[in-house]
Amino acid sequence: MRADATLGLFRASGTVNHAHKKPRKLRAAELKRDFDRIFTAQVTKQVLDQDPADLFENAQGVMLGDGAVWAAGVCENRRGQKPSLLILVVNLQAK
Repeated sequence: MRADATLGLFRASGTVNHAHKKPRKLRAAELKRDFDRIFTAQVTKQVLDQDPADLFENAQGVMLGDGAVWAAGVCENRRGQKPSLLILVVNLQAK
């Protein structure tokens, strides 16, 4: 994944979940610094291999790559103008 394009999908921070560890809320600078450790080859492959027809969605957002990444649509204002997709969580322990 391209770091700059992917990091642009985070608002100001994101949560990274590791197996058997406490979730970490990372700020933009930390996400950039640790990009290769967060978006590992496995996470990237899971997201890129996702069949769009098989996406899971609920009130919290959409699950990509069998749970590797959770994202949600967010609008800049209450009128629903300028919607964008933002990454909320990266699960390093997924599948």
